[in-house]
Amino acid sequence: MDLTLAPTPTVAGVSEPVTVAPAPSAPQAKFVCDVTLTDGCAVRAGERLTKTWRVRNSGQERWPSGTRICHVGGDSFSGPVNGVEVPLASPGEAVAVAVPLVMPQQPGRYTSYWRMVTPHPQSAKFGHRFWVTVNVLAATASLAPVPPPAPRPDQLGVSAPSAPPSNQLRGPPPPPPPPQFAPLRLPGSPPVLQRPSPPTVTAQRPFVTPSSFEETVARIADFGFMDVDKIVKVLGEVNGDAAAAIERLLEDA
Repeated sequence: MDLTLAPTPTVAGVSEPVTVAPAPSAPQAKFVCDVTLTDGCAVRAGERLTKTWRVRNSGQERWPSGTRICHVGGDSFSGPVNGVEVPLASPGEAVAVAVPLVMPQQPGRYTSYWRMVTPHPQSAKFGHRFWVTVNVLAATASLAPVPPPAPRPDQLGVSAPSAPPSNQLRGPPPPPPPPQFAPLRLPGSPPVLQRPSPPTVTAQRPFVTPSSFEETVARIADFGFMDVDKIVKVLGEVNGDAAAAIERLLEDA
């Protein structure tokens, strides 16, 4: 017996189309600002700190449960190996994403890179790449701010002492120059000719001022982007706009 079911006929004799639910879109994350540990801040060696970014869900779906932020490059700062679970932001919502870190023991400049990751087992990276850059000082170094300079007398309402007369500011007069004598010449001898000394030529290395474009490339590279050729290419595409170039590089990361 044939058990094959024929498609349900319609008025026109054509089977009804099957409705397929759209696949969920990939999650997205966009950097908003640094909440703690701004780029290049000074920290002590071995200090325990928390780095916090403000991140916006720039996608169309809520982040899936179990989304984490994980270390993806640079110095790990002894951060959690499996990352840290983050708040489940809805589309358009900005949340604080924090990671506990331990500063390196050796003084120097360090950078650590982090990124959002979907739950296990997919563990797919998505969104912008975030980083923290610090200058580690010796454990004995002081992080106290430099005190302001002492106010001048006129700023305190006190009259400044009058300047002494100009003749008291001058030192003793310089000694007179030694007398100049003409070279001694005996009678009947030819005059003494003095050969002029050749001019002294000092070789000077030409000073080349870097262009504004080169300075922009250097500033972007200082943010942790190591592919200089790509930086130059992206800057050309955005007409030298550094902010737009960083945004493009973050999207391609």
